[in-house]
Amino acid sequence: MNTRLLGSFCVFSLACAAGAAPASFATEVQSSQPALWYRFNEASGQIINYGSLGASYNANTFNGVIYNQPTSGGDTGVRFNAATQPYIESISAVPVSLTGNPSFTAEAIVRIDSQGALWAPMLWWGTNPTGTSVWFSIQGNNYDRFFAGFYNSGLRTVCRTKQSVWYHVVWTRDSNNGTNDSLTGSKFYINGQLAEMTRDESLFGAVSVNVASSKFRIQKAADLTRFFTGGLDELALYQRVLSAEEIQAHAATLGFGIEAKFCPCDLNNDCLVDDMDFSSFVKGYNLLICDDPAMPFGCPADFNSDGVVDDSDFVIFLAAYNTLTCE
Repeated sequence: MNTRLLGSFCVFSLACAAGAAPASFATEVQSSQPALWYRFNEASGQIINYGSLGASYNANTFNGVIYNQPTSGGDTGVRFNAATQPYIESISAVPVSLTGNPSFTAEAIVRIDSQGALWAPMLWWGTNPTGTSVWFSIQGNNYDRFFAGFYNSGLRTVCRTKQSVWYHVVWTRDSNNGTNDSLTGSKFYINGQLAEMTRDESLFGAVSVNVASSKFRIQKAADLTRFFTGGLDELALYQRVLSAEEIQAHAATLGFGIEAKFCPCDLNNDCLVDDMDFSSFVKGYNLLICDDPAMPFGCPADFNSDGVVDDSDFVIFLAAYNTLTCE
């Protein structure tokens, strides 16, 4: 399988197997030593924690979480149907090291199939008051933006993502020895690429972070079930900040390339297709080698994924030029 050029535009069905994690992805995750790691390979029963925190952080499912959903390479994940508002909860509360003002990395493979509700979390822990809970989630009621932050304050992605497409998303959060506020020290990666973030304008500005203890939850917070319809696979949490190189190594195994971006011709990730992108396109024109190991996502300007940047890609670029719909 060519992991650089494989894409996924499938609309969800039980038979849709394009997208999530091959065995090589699991090898990369294991090498980064996660504390919490839900592979979601179970057919029933408790969700197993494969991370270093052990079996006391296995998780139970509620309200009809759907098991054994095919992803790719024989792997499986879980599916959520917003109509039943399902959620997942760990047996034990988070360790002390993840309370207060912690540093960590959260990672997931996720596909949002329909509009969500109330910052539906891929991973959450903490309590209700401002600044006391961690949110690795979608943004607001949207299906096309992600959120990384804390209760009532955080960052959202600027460029939109697509509906019913698998994404590899990673949030690294450096607390700077407990001194950073809710808007400082965070980076967000989509498919291995650093994503532009801005303050979520619907919430407060910077607030102090003092995360309280609770159980880990997926699609539920302290007070409400917060939900989206879609799929989730390979959720991992690390008690340190992963490097960009580690994140790129994880993403490179998946094959989620340029075609999964909302605006494929936006080569500099500023949510606009303009002259700066044209300059990047020109540099790649007639590039015949799109499997260079130094380019983990192939040729970014190979918009039709045929292994060469040529006039057919230029036609695609012209159709997108000066579009303002990326944001």
